[in-house]
Amino acid sequence: MPWGSLAAAKIPANFAMRAAGVWTRMAYFEYRAAVGITMAIDALLAARAPVDLVAVGSRFIQDELSHAELCARVAAELGGAAPMAFPSRMVAIPPQRLRPIMRAADLVTRVFCLGEAFSLPMAHAAAKKKAPPLVAAVLRRIAKDESEHGSFGWIFLDWAADQFSDEDRAYLSGLVKDALGAYRDLIAEQIPSDEGTLGWMTAEEFRHHAEMTLENDLIAPLAARGLYASSQTI
Repeated sequence: MPWGSLAAAKIPANFAMRAAGVWTRMAYFEYRAAVGITMAIDALLAARAPVDLVAVGSRFIQDELSHAELCARVAAELGGAAPMAFPSRMVAIPPQRLRPIMRAADLVTRVFCLGEAFSLPMAHAAAKKKAPPLVAAVLRRIAKDESEHGSFGWIFLDWAADQFSDEDRAYLSGLVKDALGAYRDLIAEQIPSDEGTLGWMTAEEFRHHAEMTLENDLIAPLAARGLYASSQTI
């Protein structure tokens, strides 16, 4: 990757500061994904999930940490990471009352069937935007790696399906409803702007791709597995 090219470019100070803030948040989101996947893998081991499935999923942790590093290095070339609050808990912990398979289902649903399933199409959309060589290379790397994460959650749910009771499905459906509502709120909060970007999508682009992603990559596969009903309100 052409490291050093952004630092050498004549980027206006105000725009570079704004861009550094965006890339700092991107680094955080990738780091948070690594935390979530680590928790999910731990729960899968406790639930005695198939060893080949767990082995594949464990490799994603390194992917996410690598992405966090790449985003942080982009922020560094823009003048350094922007200050941001770092929460004490990045991923919700499943209730202790749940049995192991449901603790795993909770985390896999949150991290993969909702988080990674949303991130994958959005990463591919961002990778298609015109951007400076370094930014484009980082976005393509992230999109490429994320492609391997896309099916993991659905494979787990299909394997575990016959272990879920009606009460279990109701629990997961409630989790799904809350998460989809949060995504809807995120889409509604997008404020149109005429300002340029440095690898991230405009509000209009984000809204367009996010709406399609929710319908095609989250709601459709969740509905096919009985975890979302078309009559369900968000």
